[in-house]
Amino acid sequence: MTSIAIIPARGGSKRIPRKNIRELDGKPIICHTIESLMSNSKIDSIYVSTDDSEVRSISEELGVKIIKRPSELSNDEATTLEVMSHAVQNLPMKSSTTQRNIFCIYPINPFLNHNYLNTALELLSSFDIDYVFTAKAFTSPIQRALRIDELGNAQMIDTGKSSMRTQDLVTRFHDAGMFYLAKSATWENMKPIFDGRGRFIELGKYESIDVDDEEDWKMMEQLRIIRNNGKN
Repeated sequence: MTSIAIIPARGGSKRIPRKNIRELDGKPIICHTIESLMSNSKIDSIYVSTDDSEVRSISEELGVKIIKRPSELSNDEATTLEVMSHAVQNLPMKSSTTQRNIFCIYPINPFLNHNYLNTALELLSSFDIDYVFTAKAFTSPIQRALRIDELGNAQMIDTGKSSMRTQDLVTRFHDAGMFYLAKSATWENMKPIFDGRGRFIELGKYESIDVDDEEDWKMMEQLRIIRNNGKN
């Protein structure tokens, strides 16, 4: 069955300007993701959904096909589901897309793991589910989350868990954002990713990083050095 990777990469980014094409190791970071996907034999085609001419030029130089994203899907309010639905609807050979496996893979993905991509394909074909994605355990028990009250004092949200041992608390997970996999029709219909019709692959604490600001970017660079045994 055909497998396609779609990279949503708009031009704008407020916290890290031009984030998707910022250089890492001498080339735009989106190039690392594209080149990594090109090395996976299970990915038949790669598309970049973008509104930006520079992102388009960089991607096309690597031989990637472009899906032109409209301005109304290129702002901060546009959701991943909306962007992916548009992209899938604008793939070539539209009439045959219902049987395609479609990965959504963000452009900043320095630790993309091909074993997990392949495992996701196996899970989607083996179970009656809509999505396969990645998740990580919260590093601290969320049952002991605190809030600040109107007086500025700290209060435990779930006071009933205050006396329980950490090892007795149920592990909770959060989206890791490495990738999302679904059939074409699932994306087209914008079915919710986290409504109980999906399965996730658990990642280790440092197997992915969500790069939202400069501190995250620096952490990503340091993790790359550590993962490369101290080499840049």
